Amino acid sequence: MTIYALTSRTTQEVFDLNTELLEDIITKSDYEKLIPVVRASYQLVPMDAYGLTQVALSVNEMLGKPLFTDMAYSMLVQNFSIVTRMVQDSAMHHA
Repeated sequence: MTIYALTSRTTQEVFDLNTELLEDIITKSDYEKLIPVVRASYQLVPMDAYGLTQVALSVNEMLGKPLFTDMAYSMLVQNFSIVTRMVQDSAMHHA
């Protein structure tokens, strides 16, 4: 099992991402709720700020808790990338 070191206070402040919730989703292999994030990360044409915010809000609503806490475009791009890499890494380890 892979241990993800994203729960430190410093990381939480830097990424404005609910890393505890993300780790819970990853460890439970509950990826279906994160598929919109992965799809947005791999689009050939990048999503605009409004589209990315809508995906983040939709995922937050689906989870019932805020995974994405900072809706600034640059933070969402960075956090979508983190989520996508964690999903891929976990999927590879469970394959």
